[in-house]
Amino acid sequence: MENLLSQLSFETHRVTDHDVDEAWNSLRPNGFFNPKKSGRHLSSTYLIAATVVLFVLAFVISSVVWMDSSRQLTDNKGVQVEKSTLNGQKLTFVLPDGSKVVLNAGSTLKYSKVFGQENLRQVFLDGEAFFDVVHDPKSPFVVVADKTKTTVLGTQFNVNSYSNNTETKIALVKGAVNVKNTDSELKLTPGHMVIFDNSNHKTTISAFDFDQQIAWKEGVLVCNHESLTSLTVRLERWYGVTIEVAPDAAINSNWRYHGKFRGKSLAYILEALSYPDHFKYRIVDKKVTIY
Repeated sequence: MENLLSQLSFETHRVTDHDVDEAWNSLRPNGFFNPKKSGRHLSSTYLIAATVVLFVLAFVISSVVWMDSSRQLTDNKGVQVEKSTLNGQKLTFVLPDGSKVVLNAGSTLKYSKVFGQENLRQVFLDGEAFFDVVHDPKSPFVVVADKTKTTVLGTQFNVNSYSNNTETKIALVKGAVNVKNTDSELKLTPGHMVIFDNSNHKTTISAFDFDQQIAWKEGVLVCNHESLTSLTVRLERWYGVTIEVAPDAAINSNWRYHGKFRGKSLAYILEALSYPDHFKYRIVDKKVTIY
C-alpha cells in the first residue's frame, strides 16, 4: 500500500469565483437560489419594497390630512362668530383677512368661522360699523344689513342699519362699492352716500358730511338739523342710558339741534341742548327724564 501511495501524485489548484459561478450555473435550474449573489439581490429588493411602502404611506397620510381639513371646513361653515356691543360701548377689531372694523354702540356683526376661505368674505350687520377692507380682487367683501347687500373688493365705508330704524345708510369714503336691495342696485363714488327708506321704498343718493356720518368712530358725537326724538335715540346708544320725555314736557317738536361734542359727558350735552329749548332734565343712574 505504501508503494501504491508513493506512486500517486497530487496537484494543487486554486478555486476562483469564476469556477464557483460555472459550477452553480451547471447545477441549478433557472431561478435557483445563488447564495453568492443573494446579498446584492436582497439589498435591491428591500430597497424597492421600502420605497413603495414609504410612497404608499405618504399618500395615505396626505389623503387623511386633506380629508380632515376638508371635513373641518365643511363642519365650520355653519359656525358663526359674533362681535357685539352694548349701548355705551364701541369695539374695534380685525377680521381674519386683515380688514379692520369699528363697531358702534348697540351693534352686532356676525361672520362665518371659515370667513375668507372660499373666495367670499361676508358679514352680517345689525347696527352701525365702519369698514376698512383689505383689497382682494379674488374675494369680494360683502356686508348684508337688513335688506341691503354692499359688495366691495377693498375700500373704506360706513354702514348704518339698526333693526329698529326704517333707514339703511351706506357712506363711501374711498374706493368703490356696489349696493343692492330688493328694489334697486347702484354703485357709489367716494364722498357720496345712499339712504334706503324701507318704509316707503325710497332711495336717495347725496354727498355727505364726513363728521356727521363717520366721526362717531373717533368718539365725536355730531348732530346737524336733528330732532330731539332722533337725538335721544342716539344718546341712549352712545351713553348706555334710557331717556324718557315726559308727556307734558315743554318741547317744540319743530326745533332742530346742531352741535359737535368730543369726549363730553351726557350731562354736559343735555345742558347744551336744553338751553335754547328751555327744557329740564334729571339723571338717576342709567335713567334720564326730560321734562
